[in-house]
Amino acid sequence: MVSENLLRIFDLDSVVQPSLIAQTPSGIQLTKLRKHGNYLYGAEHSVAQVKIFNVANPYAPQQIHTINTTSHVEDIALVNNVLVVLTLGAIRMYDVRDPAQPVCLVLHLIDNLGKNLALSGNHIIVGGLLNVSVYDASHVYQVTSVSDSVQDLITPALTVSCSPNPFRDQLQIKVRMQESGLLKLELFNIRGQKIADMARDHYSAGEHSLNYQVEKLPAGVYLVKASAGGQSTVRKMLLIP
Repeated sequence: MVSENLLRIFDLDSVVQPSLIAQTPSGIQLTKLRKHGNYLYGAEHSVAQVKIFNVANPYAPQQIHTINTTSHVEDIALVNNVLVVLTLGAIRMYDVRDPAQPVCLVLHLIDNLGKNLALSGNHIIVGGLLNVSVYDASHVYQVTSVSDSVQDLITPALTVSCSPNPFRDQLQIKVRMQESGLLKLELFNIRGQKIADMARDHYSAGEHSLNYQVEKLPAGVYLVKASAGGQSTVRKMLLIP
């Protein structure tokens, strides 16, 4: 439990009357807490830090390290010995086999201004205001050594770009798919009503470019939704007169 920039630990032998057994200064208001083994990782939304505590002895927790992420932390998650940190417009991954000396493995910029982070197998799921993005990080999850050869290993399973934006009568849509399969492109208005099916066909893995002719639509904000392989992403577009 966190209160007034303190990490507080309670004994829950009696859930009706939990008893405080320890507290230690945290420096920030920890709103995100994740435990892995004998270590606790905490962050505060919109603060560019992740705090690491040794809680092997819950009666005497110790802060052992602070990760400075340079941009505000939105969410954190752990898998094996990898700490995944979602910051404003980026995913950062750290090797925390030695939590007192974490090593940054990956800094990957993303176009999804995500607020929430979830892990499923070897995939990182980032939830934003308008879309959910899925990233493959299977290689990073199997870290066996840390060296200068570690590179960006997070690859979106489905990426979409639309141009120009704002647009008038024609829209170019570029889609990159990791696997071949059915691709659906749909156009919605800002109220979420489907306006048109822009494309629905099977495509091979790789990048594809499609042109869509806009006819008889009023100016305003529209959403282009791409779906493939059970995943989807949305781009917001502005149609001008």
